[in-house]
Amino acid sequence: MFGMLYSFQTYAQVPANSNGTPAESFLGEQFCFDTQFTNSGNPGFGPYMQLVIPAGLNFDGATIFGSSAIIDELGVFPAEPGNQILDPLSGLPVTGPAGGSLTTIKLPVGSVVTGGPDLTTKICLTIESFAVVGTPLPVMLVPVYEFGDTATGVNGPIIGTANTQPVTPTVIRFDKANGAPADTEGHERPPSATWPFTYTLTADIANTATVTNLSFNDVLPADVQFVGPATITGGVGCSVTTSPSVLTPGGTLTVACTSATGTTNGSDVVVSYPANVTDILDETSCGTLSRTNNASLDVNYL
Repeated sequence: MFGMLYSFQTYAQVPANSNGTPAESFLGEQFCFDTQFTNSGNPGFGPYMQLVIPAGLNFDGATIFGSSAIIDELGVFPAEPGNQILDPLSGLPVTGPAGGSLTTIKLPVGSVVTGGPDLTTKICLTIESFAVVGTPLPVMLVPVYEFGDTATGVNGPIIGTANTQPVTPTVIRFDKANGAPADTEGHERPPSATWPFTYTLTADIANTATVTNLSFNDVLPADVQFVGPATITGGVGCSVTTSPSVLTPGGTLTVACTSATGTTNGSDVVVSYPANVTDILDETSCGTLSRTNNASLDVNYL
């Protein structure tokens, strides 16, 4: 006579979500990010998220599977010490920053299982124009099972760990690019005046924001020849204040603008100019040399 003993373990439901809030975004403009809702352990029932954002951020909407999610904007947190809002789905109070807001985002599925299909929600927020540039604004997402570990909710909700990521308001982004063909090794161009390419300096300013006293400074390597002339689009009162020699390699290009106001096109002030690399390679052997061209942009913003 013999018998067999089976043993098994069950694991509690643990809701979790990612938080794709960008590190920075423009003042007065919308940004969107993805969050992925996942589960470990046994199935959880009634998945949704609590979104807590401070004053300075405005909730614009959320979509999942290409359609609007089930949204409930629950209001603004009052001043401390009573800075709580009741979440009607969990039946529990949520604490948040005074002046901030609480929104629940329901997923259109009954339950979530481990290893199930992707549950990606896109959330869109706007940084208000009164937010302080350079001061991070925390975006908090809390995953919740409204009905907990049963379809009926008899055991109450299950609340996961908050995932908080800050977004920092900014008013300007600066980029420099060159028009030389690119491959896996970077941008490449043969030396000599026969093979010119174009450097482009771009200032992208937050929509409607105005910056003043713009100063573009581009220091050419000693073996890069400025061909010129420099062209400027956008901005007010822009001019070339220092220009490299067209005969001697190297030098510094400086462009000054009195002011510039941001739009939504991403290229509010653009400075471009042609250049070429001088003949610095050994003609008797096959080789490459790398050159780095540094540029900077200084502005004032009040």
